[in-house]
Amino acid sequence: MRDAYQAAADLLDFVVQDMTAQGITLPTTQYVAPGSVIAYDGPQVTTNIVTISAGQPGTQDPYQQTFVYFSVTLQVVIVRDTPTLTEVAGRAKIPSPTAIQASAQEMLNDVTALAQTLVNCKERGILTPPGVPATVGPIATEGPEGGVVATVGLFMMPLL
Repeated sequence: MRDAYQAAADLLDFVVQDMTAQGITLPTTQYVAPGSVIAYDGPQVTTNIVTISAGQPGTQDPYQQTFVYFSVTLQVVIVRDTPTLTEVAGRAKIPSPTAIQASAQEMLNDVTALAQTLVNCKERGILTPPGVPATVGPIATEGPEGGVVATVGLFMMPLL
């Protein structure tokens, strides 16, 4: 069975390479993270393991009676700073619409590029041999929370 940590590390490497090739400048903090929930403690790119389950990617088949293999669901998280309400001389300062829109544009660029990167990973057989099923999961956004926003994508593959 393939090493799950190495799959997460290989996915991180490919995400950074492919998104950079698409013109996206990613945060320099990049690592494989423990657990299924990532601490959004600043700009970063991480991969982590969400689940390992029996059966094909995207399914759970605990009653499988023939050849049993396991699939892993990997998560990619891109965290970026975003403008927030601040206090200046005791008064609330609201971020400008221009600053908010620039942050939104950066996040939407991440969403589009990450979706394409995960499809590229699947189609090019980066983590799985040709013909082996892999699944690109949903791409979602989270936040703003504490001055950061996140783009989150899932990639499911067998651990053969």
